[in-house]
Amino acid sequence: MDIGCGHMDINNQKLIYFYSPNGTWTRINKNLEYLGLDKNKKVGNTYTRDFSLEVLNNTYMDRYKDYDVLYLDEFYDFEFGDPDCFKNAYEAMKKIITNGKQIVMAGHGRFEDLRWLPDDMKKEVTLYDLKYDLDWDYNYNVDYINYD
Repeated sequence: MDIGCGHMDINNQKLIYFYSPNGTWTRINKNLEYLGLDKNKKVGNTYTRDFSLEVLNNTYMDRYKDYDVLYLDEFYDFEFGDPDCFKNAYEAMKKIITNGKQIVMAGHGRFEDLRWLPDDMKKEVTLYDLKYDLDWDYNYNVDYINYD
């Protein structure tokens, strides 16, 4: 999907996937801003492997309660370990969304190439190609959730 024109209101999209073949890091937050994400929403940046561990330990609801948008960086099948772990993570995502939050996933792979996606998840995800040519300061800092 071309994010440069005619996009829907990103604030109403609950599951989002950014295809980012040239890398993600700080560009996700800038793209969310570009797409019109409400500036009052607090984005929690974390790695998919950390999210997967929070789901495994059943601590994810408490860990992410202070965020409106949860950004899962490096969203790949292998970060979950196996298809059952992915299914549990998807159930956790649905619970997070039920609590009024959004999930943004990003990875270098095409969404269609993720092997463990449940069919109902495939239908609910809004896909974006990451826009790299935004004019912004390359010192733009993104803080990841601290797991100390």
